[in-house]
Amino acid sequence: MNNFDLKKYLAEGKLFEESIPSGWKKIDTSNDYEEEERQGRLMGFEAPMNGIEGDEVDNIYIEQDGDEYEVHVMTAFNDPEYEGPFSSKEEALKVAIQKMEDLKKDWDEKDLGEGKLHEEAAGYNYASCDGDTIKLWSKESLNGFVSDMAEDEYDGNKKSAVGYMKNEQMLTKLPSSPYLFIYANDESLDILDASNKEEFVTLINDEFHGELEGDVDTMFEKILSLANDSSISGDSQFQQVVIENGKVVGGAKGELKENRPHPTEVFSDEELDYIGDMMTAMYDKLGLAAGEGETDVKKALALSDRIEGFFQSLN
Repeated sequence: MNNFDLKKYLAEGKLFEESIPSGWKKIDTSNDYEEEERQGRLMGFEAPMNGIEGDEVDNIYIEQDGDEYEVHVMTAFNDPEYEGPFSSKEEALKVAIQKMEDLKKDWDEKDLGEGKLHEEAAGYNYASCDGDTIKLWSKESLNGFVSDMAEDEYDGNKKSAVGYMKNEQMLTKLPSSPYLFIYANDESLDILDASNKEEFVTLINDEFHGELEGDVDTMFEKILSLANDSSISGDSQFQQVVIENGKVVGGAKGELKENRPHPTEVFSDEELDYIGDMMTAMYDKLGLAAGEGETDVKKALALSDRIEGFFQSLN
């Protein structure tokens, strides 16, 4: 910051477009600014992120209130951050540009560092909770689910569908750390992350359990055991999921819904049509209709078990 060349970024009170760090662009904030009152969003900058299509965007705003200026940093899936007040637009702009550089550095480190390898290996980018159980999502499976929801319930508006997932399903982005502890009840979903096992067991004991004893491996196994026995409706009151190096190693046996790839990621349109025809034929042939548009749940579950058993017998 001491070597910051303000003249490089300012000309007649305007920000040179070419001076914005790569990945960022200036956006129109005129509708959010009252010129006569000298109040509102004076400047805005945006950086689309690689995540849920059309949703993950970082924004930085310079907001004015009379003679004072603030920098508002609004990053995807994080709480807003505020800097200021500053006595001049130039001071606020200096901080805003530094924030852009810092966020850009953070993106690059996530893309190139070890954490990216864990993220790719895990296949899980997000977690959500419907009040009953935790669900894990890959970027692709969430995109498919949100797209279907948008078409079915929001007239194709994907942003509204994502908003529902955030507000009603507690959708949260997972850190790209090798050790993750996800815990949720019907009111909240939280995540603790660590870079190694020793740090992980200490963190989970300090922040969540509080009474674990033994060496690192003993405490880790106890964390897994408690996670396996956890449920939102049970004595633990929190469902817990443990991910180690991209693999789910602990968490509510039989209840964790690990979301598989969306069918459109696996099958062609022709194959999906074939599957649809086959399922319709099975539905009619096996008498799965229970009347008044309802499905015979008992038969449907028995059929699901039979199909699963068939594929297991092939292994």
